[in-house]
Amino acid sequence: MILKVNLAGVDKNTISVTLDKDKVIIELEQGTEFVDAFKLDFDIYGYDKDSLKHSFENGVLVLEFEKKEEFKPKKIKL
Repeated sequence: MILKVNLAGVDKNTISVTLDKDKVIIELEQGTEFVDAFKLDFDIYGYDKDSLKHSFENGVLVLEFEKKEEFKPKKIKL
């Protein structure tokens, strides 16, 4: 799963990302002239939070999670 959040004009040090059980929470407590303060949460049930890869380039926050092994599709050979 890949989450992309456009945060043009926001200093990355003002963004908070929290992993809590089966949720990822993205917060900007103090708005800017470009973006109002906000709090977003996404359900990551079935995804491995330890696999998180992240980047913040050109105002875009990208969070990438791998599916947990037990949630990956399995092919059955007949």
